[in-house]
Amino acid sequence: ISDIQIGDVLMNSNTVTATIILDSKYVRMYDIDGVIVSGFHKIKYNNVWTPVSKYPFKNPISNYTEPYIYCINTTNKIIKVNKLEFLDWDELFDEHLEKVLTHRSPVGTIGNKENIHKILDGGFLKGTVIKLFNKKTIQIQNIIPGDKLIDGSVVYGIVKIKSDDIKRVCEYNLGQLQSIFRGGSNLIFSDSRGKLHSTLNPNDILQNPAHSIHHLSTSNIELFHLLTDTQSFYVGNIKFTDYNHLIDTILKKSL
Repeated sequence: ISDIQIGDVLMNSNTVTATIILDSKYVRMYDIDGVIVSGFHKIKYNNVWTPVSKYPFKNPISNYTEPYIYCINTTNKIIKVNKLEFLDWDELFDEHLEKVLTHRSPVGTIGNKENIHKILDGGFLKGTVIKLFNKKTIQIQNIIPGDKLIDGSVVYGIVKIKSDDIKRVCEYNLGQLQSIFRGGSNLIFSDSRGKLHSTLNPNDILQNPAHSIHHLSTSNIELFHLLTDTQSFYVGNIKFTDYNHLIDTILKKSL
């Protein structure tokens, strides 16, 4: 799985829409018929999605020493490994999946599983600068799990996102020093009052006449996002929610 690339097509025409590298520290790992998987991942058992830690045929691994584990997001939202079925990273099923599919975004109802990626995925362009806790700067694609960011957040996952089929990639200028960022389609950030905004709704952003949006070509663009222990991080002076929050905002009806 560490060799899988965004855009790869798995069995059942299942396209990989994101690859995720995660810190394995403090994660309990198990062996299921030769498949090494974390305990919180969900596996189908008796037609029910069950955490691996509660799967009756798992074998604990007491000495897992690899620094990273890996996951993916897919168009089918399911990962098949031999005869086993796992949910992908978003872990959407039953009422949560239904809530996302029936969600009406500013660009229309999600409607089907493929649109979860096309409409709701967000990411930052390669080269986006992030400031570390030690005041040094690093480009987002070079961050590794375990890095500590300027606000004290610790990165536990790096996400690389397929960009050629998402709705739009833009440069957003919020009219202040260090308030320019580039990415798409669904980046969620907070204003000075703590109110959340999404780049899915450009009209909301453009209500302020000092703001501007410029569309960018999606060809040859790589998008990246972060997973942090605080569910947020800063790009310049702007506080963004992390990759998980793109779906969580719908499930919690935050936007």
